[in-house]
Amino acid sequence: MSGGNRPAVMPGMCWVRRALLVADIVESVRLIREHPEDVIERWSRFMRLVSAELPHYRGVMVKSLGDGMLLGFESADDAVACGLALQPLLAPFNSDRPADRVIWLRCGVHLGEVVPTEFDWFGNSVNLAARLAALAEPGGCVASVEVRDTLTPGLDAEFVDLGDCFLKHVDQPVRCCRVRPVRTLGGTRDLAPPTLDDPTRLVMAVVPFDAADGATTAAGQQSIGDALADGLISAFSKRRDWTVQSRLSTAALRQRALHWSALSESLGATHLVCGRFRTMGRQIEVHVELHDVRRRSQLWEGEHRLFLDEYFAGDASFVPDVIAAVARAVALHEQRCAHALPLPTLDTYSLYLGGTTLMNRLSTSDFTRSRALLEQLSERAPRAASPHAVLAKWHVLCMAQGWSQDRGTQAMEARAAARRALQLDPDHAYALSVDAQTAVHTGGDLDEARLGYGRALQSDPHEPAAWYLLSGLHAYCDEGELAVAAAQRAIELSPLDPSRFLMDAYLSMAMLAAGRYDEAVAASESALQRNACLSSTYRTLALALVFSNRVVDARAAIQKLLAAEPRSTLRSYRQHYPGRHSPHMPRYVDALQMAGMPD
Repeated sequence: MSGGNRPAVMPGMCWVRRALLVADIVESVRLIREHPEDVIERWSRFMRLVSAELPHYRGVMVKSLGDGMLLGFESADDAVACGLALQPLLAPFNSDRPADRVIWLRCGVHLGEVVPTEFDWFGNSVNLAARLAALAEPGGCVASVEVRDTLTPGLDAEFVDLGDCFLKHVDQPVRCCRVRPVRTLGGTRDLAPPTLDDPTRLVMAVVPFDAADGATTAAGQQSIGDALADGLISAFSKRRDWTVQSRLSTAALRQRALHWSALSESLGATHLVCGRFRTMGRQIEVHVELHDVRRRSQLWEGEHRLFLDEYFAGDASFVPDVIAAVARAVALHEQRCAHALPLPTLDTYSLYLGGTTLMNRLSTSDFTRSRALLEQLSERAPRAASPHAVLAKWHVLCMAQGWSQDRGTQAMEARAAARRALQLDPDHAYALSVDAQTAVHTGGDLDEARLGYGRALQSDPHEPAAWYLLSGLHAYCDEGELAVAAAQRAIELSPLDPSRFLMDAYLSMAMLAAGRYDEAVAASESALQRNACLSSTYRTLALALVFSNRVVDARAAIQKLLAAEPRSTLRSYRQHYPGRHSPHMPRYVDALQMAGMPD
């Protein structure tokens, strides 16, 4: 609910965006009926403890619900962190109690707009958070997709996509996720640093810059911080002797409470560039720092002033000045660096991020909205390659999901969008990757695609999309181990990428092609946990399960495929699968038939 869709409120009240956490006691009626004094006494002590702990999460107790509570937070990451902490915090109050007297909580988290008053918070978002709590298992937490999209899976929490869920008294289905703590190994986050092929190689991570006044949530401020980092990443990527982490991965680390060294180590970086900025009218003042992660030391810092319009036009000296200073600080030879932001203005840049986020959700309504945003973006920035490249990706995903009403027309639109991107920027690595992918999915020309991925990686060897799409090509051509290596390289380059579900999906195809069926099952399940709407991965999962002699489980996977893609048949698979001319095709068809895919 936003903008003109908001109902009017009384003078002195206003709509604000907040994260909401509703926690309810499981079987509260039975517990209070059978053990009233014990349950009420424990719950009262627990509520006092929660009130004392809330400041650590920048939260407030909005109200007690008798057998639950409504908590409010400035940000979704604080709400999720608190939600995951509540049940462990309750554990001491359950000690020495039999199973039928243990107090369990269900938590629901939503990010939306509310009207806060002195006594309560009002709005549909409060009701939605309560409905999400009802979906959670005892001791569990369920969040809306709005919450997930502001957090980083694997860093803030683990998310299991539940798809579109129908909630009581909510007219439209709501995309929901089960939320779990990040798994730990030996007391540390289960987020192992990637192992790059050369341990002596410099690995640079650039974190989005923060607003000096802390107002990164204000309109445009976050996009400025993203754009400053993006310009540096684009220029750093031109150096063939450095490995540079993807912006989509490092963007996940903005405003983290963890120490900078721990954050960069989670990406496997040896060096970290970070900073802050202050807006002064048309100008911004930027403070930049370079850190050596291995030695926990700061190597360099500098101050820069620039005009925003010049920066987005590519005329500011900020990027080359920083690159030269960083190169000197890490004792590397200076090379020519190019500043190549994907879009020319701040508002279009924000539109680009919004369109790609909606596209990656893969729910039909958000997917349709993303196309409208991307088409509007291509009109607003007619000389930018990125919108056309992402539009081409949109058309390919539409075909891969089985949503296309006219594959021939959609194939032509995909190819036209990719070629338009390359007319604008012939060396655009992502556009080259997507153009090659359109060749795979529109005409099955694997030789042309191989050349295209080669050109993309020659232009930018650090482009994750080029690596995971190349992995798919290797899998279609029965080059299993090459496929595995390419998929793993994509994950190494951008382990926290919003498109990580696609990387895991391609890794599952690669493991299948390599005959590593248990690993293919694991990678498929990981992809589907990240995004349950990725229908083609159910097919990969079914194949891996059949080849692992788990036919019953494979049949269940095919049923989920048919629920997501009702028009999926063996005939359509034979016609459109990119590897249909490869030696493995008859074996795959037989396996899918055994799993119950209809003819």
